[in-house]
Amino acid sequence: MLGILLAYGSNAIIAAVASPDVAWRWMFGVMAVPAVAFLALLTTVPETPRWLLSVDRDQEGEAVLRQLCNTDEEAQFELQEIHASLSRGERQRRSVLHP
Repeated sequence: MLGILLAYGSNAIIAAVASPDVAWRWMFGVMAVPAVAFLALLTTVPETPRWLLSVDRDQEGEAVLRQLCNTDEEAQFELQEIHASLSRGERQRRSVLHP
């Protein structure tokens, strides 16, 4: 919400200062800066442990869980929960496909 408010505020300032035929370019440029920053920072976000485990990348999923959890015990608990959830989902899919 704060970002949207800042966007409206910066656009209002630009509209008041610049001529209408140039203002839209500045407004677009101002909005492009946070979008590019977001895309650049998005590369630092790890893939989800659940997805990694679902595609048999267990070591990577466990490493991400260790980063996200406070303790190794918590990471192991979450790992077991994800494995249990994935196996339940697999059983449910099989029961729907093969009655």
